[in-house]
Amino acid sequence: MSIPSTRTLMDFYREAAIEDWTCVNLAEHYHAWSGKKDLKVVMDYMKKDLQKVADYESNFEITRKRKAREILDNWKV
Repeated sequence: MSIPSTRTLMDFYREAAIEDWTCVNLAEHYHAWSGKKDLKVVMDYMKKDLQKVADYESNFEITRKRKAREILDNWKV
């Protein structure tokens, strides 16, 4: 019998060192966790979650909010 995982994609933002928050690391994490092959889908998940982290009312530390905002501000379309 398998035990359901309580881990989520958002755990990366809570647990990973901010220095590890790179687009490459995020994409690898999302790809591995979700199993999605389509890079566009993976990037969409990443962007939406970064917006949640950066949100003024989120429960993340200010340094994590700032890093998420920095990544979003440098996001290439």
